[in-house]
Amino acid sequence: MSDYPNMSYCMIENTTRAMDQIISALAEAGGDWSQMDLNQYERAHVDRLASLCQEFLTAHEDYDPDALDGDEDEDE
Repeated sequence: MSDYPNMSYCMIENTTRAMDQIISALAEAGGDWSQMDLNQYERAHVDRLASLCQEFLTAHEDYDPDALDGDEDEDE
């Protein structure tokens, strides 16, 4: 995971915040993608983001928080 923008220990938290930002901006645009201020680079990644969300949701079906080892202090 050397070319990723987040450290592994905070990738889900940071990505959640980024997704919150996207959802909020889309809501502010009234759910209308054409009203979003997206440059060509951002527009090029919309479909990839949707695909990654689908992959995550599929993997999430097998998610069992009780089976995880690790830190118990959660910030929600």
